[in-house]
Amino acid sequence: MKRVALGIMLGVSTLAGAVSAEDRISEAQRAKSQRYVTLSDECFAKKDLECAYENARQALRADPNSFDAYLNISTFHNRSREWYAAFEYAEKALLVAKSNDEKGDAYSNMSVACANLGDKAKARTYIREAIRLCPDESRYVQINARVSSD
Repeated sequence: MKRVALGIMLGVSTLAGAVSAEDRISEAQRAKSQRYVTLSDECFAKKDLECAYENARQALRADPNSFDAYLNISTFHNRSREWYAAFEYAEKALLVAKSNDEKGDAYSNMSVACANLGDKAKARTYIREAIRLCPDESRYVQINARVSSD
């Protein structure tokens, strides 16, 4: 009887111990990541792309599931005219996005990258999805006008 109880306890313990990668990130790591994201945002405001990129990379090292870090790296690549990398990081941002606002931002970056790669049909699809998710976001309407004008 003890053996069965121990097996059950171990099973419960194993199930209780099963946590996602996101849960294993400590609050300290999340806070550190957010500080780097804030620095990255400040660098973008100063138009210092390299600084923005480096801080976003540091944020991603601290928290591999940081939506803001992926999005900032995507934005860096869009502003640097590195469209394939911009799209790739926007896709990664989309995978970890938790809100419609986050998803809208990721789709917006994907749209910009696709438009600059010459795939206007995909660009329109992505920006329309961003608008569907966040109908009040005026930036998306402006992007839609640009990619739909051709």
